[in-house]
Amino acid sequence: MVRRISLTYRKGDFMRGLMMVDLDGTLYSTDAPYYRLADELAAYIPALTRDDFLRRVHLHFSGKRPIPFGDNWDAVTRLALIYEARPEGWLIAFERTREAMVASDMLNPLPPPVTRFLEWAGSQIRLVLVTNTPAAVAGPVLTRLKAWSLFHWISFAAQKPAGLFRLAHEAWDGPIDPRRTLSIGDHYDHDIGWPYRWGWTTAHISPRGQRPGPTTFRAPTLEILLPALYDWVRALPAADGAPVKRPLT
Repeated sequence: MVRRISLTYRKGDFMRGLMMVDLDGTLYSTDAPYYRLADELAAYIPALTRDDFLRRVHLHFSGKRPIPFGDNWDAVTRLALIYEARPEGWLIAFERTREAMVASDMLNPLPPPVTRFLEWAGSQIRLVLVTNTPAAVAGPVLTRLKAWSLFHWISFAAQKPAGLFRLAHEAWDGPIDPRRTLSIGDHYDHDIGWPYRWGWTTAHISPRGQRPGPTTFRAPTLEILLPALYDWVRALPAADGAPVKRPLT
């Protein structure tokens, strides 16, 4: 079941458009959580290949030998599978990594330009955070990022990509206007691929320069994407029926 929290911090002409934003790997861009997960998983990898696993993780994140992946969590776990990580350690490794993310300086508050954009966008359109991460672990991350108040809705355990369509339909309170709906995320299959096929505008956060498929925008970080996102919001019509200007890609 999708857990949704509705937040009412601002009012405005929300139905000019809808922007759906991912959490992990999108709102923050540091690789530190993924290295921490690799360290935790290494304890469940045979000793003879443990160092090689960690070396391979470094080669991926340094860009010297990247592997195809959905997002950075996926990259580390795929490598761990190759190195035969014992299955009983997966849940513990993820739990310890999440604890470290909020108990250390691994995550900083959002960069001021990102915060300013989200505050402004939330006064123009409906802004929804959609994450597949459960609330128990995503909530403290949002607190660390100081991001709770930036969204009208926050949906945890959203079961993307199918959940993304359901939540967009709910946000539009009826048929989705694909021309005025934008999905931002780092996991191509969950956040970009299907929304692009549905006719939405999409913004792929790709720190390693991965290009799994087509998208409207692509950049290494959300901060670099901000000029295009400002343009997209500004180009939306003020009332239903007005023409929509497609942003340049």
